[in-house]
Amino acid sequence: MALASRRDLVDVHAAGLSTDGIGYATSQCLWTKGFCVLEGVLQDHDLGAVLFEVAALDEEGRLVQPPTMFVDGLLGSQGSSRMCDLGLPDGSDPHRVGGDRIWHLDYEMTELGMSVVPHLGLVVKSRTGGIVHESGMPEDEGPELSEDVCSKWLNIFTHQQLMLVFCLGPFAGSLELQPFDESCNSTEIQVRPGTLVILRADLLQHRFSAAKQTYCLSCFFQKDVRHSKHRSQNGEEPPPCCQALEGWAYERIREYKEGSPDEQARMCLPRSWELAANHTNFVGIASSWDIPTKILYEVRPSEE
Repeated sequence: MALASRRDLVDVHAAGLSTDGIGYATSQCLWTKGFCVLEGVLQDHDLGAVLFEVAALDEEGRLVQPPTMFVDGLLGSQGSSRMCDLGLPDGSDPHRVGGDRIWHLDYEMTELGMSVVPHLGLVVKSRTGGIVHESGMPEDEGPELSEDVCSKWLNIFTHQQLMLVFCLGPFAGSLELQPFDESCNSTEIQVRPGTLVILRADLLQHRFSAAKQTYCLSCFFQKDVRHSKHRSQNGEEPPPCCQALEGWAYERIREYKEGSPDEQARMCLPRSWELAANHTNFVGIASSWDIPTKILYEVRPSEE
C-alpha cells in the first residue's frame, strides 16, 4: 500500500454559512479530491449529552461487534469494533433506538448530505439509518455472518455514493482514506470531536482509529438503484468491501442450488437470493435487485 499523507487542515469552516453555501463549498472539495473536512457544522449540539445517550445504548446491550467480513465497508476493524444501527430517522421505524439528541443530530446529517447532492450532479434518492461506531481493538473474530445481514450490507455498499462521518468524541482520532486503486497514496485526516467528514464512499475506502475509545456517527447516501440494477449494463464494479460478501453469498446460493428440496427449505435464503439461484445468466448478486426499503428512506435535496 502506498504511504499515507497526513492532513490537519479543515476544508470548510461552516460557521456563518447557509446550508446551501456549505453544500457548494463541500462539493468543490468532493470534485477535486473525493472528501471534505468540515468544522462548525452541527455546533449547537451538546456532544456530552449525545455521548450520554450512547452510554445508555451500551447499557442496553445495543453496541455489538459486527461480523468481520463487512467491517472494512464501515470504519475498519479498529474504527467499528462495536456498532449500533439506530434505524431510520424518518419517524416510521418501530425498531429505532437512541435518544432525542442523537436522533436530532442524525436528522441534521440528512440535511447536510442533501445540500451537497445538487452541486455534484448525483442521483441520490435515499439514505441508510445512522450508525454509532465505537473505536478500539476487537475482542475476537466477531459473530458469524447471516444471509439477511449479508444481503443488507452487500446492497448498501454496492449502491453507496456519499458517507458522512461525524466524530462524537470524547477523544480525537484519525480517518485514513484510500482510493480503491491501492497504488494511489492514502490520506490520513486528523478529526476532533465535532469534526464532520463527507466523502465519496463509491471511490474511497475509509478506516478510523483512535488512541482511546472514541465514538463516531455515520450514514450512507445511496444512488437511485433503478439506474444501476445490472452491472453488465453500466460496467461498474462493486467496491472492494463487497468482494468477500459476494463470495460468501455466491457460495450460499451454490449450496442452495445443489441441495435437495428439504435442504433448501432449511436454508431460509432471502427471497431475492432464491430468485437469483434460478437464473443461469445471473451477473451479480449485489446489483441484480433493489435495496430493501426497510433499510433506507427517501431523501430530497435541500430547498434552501
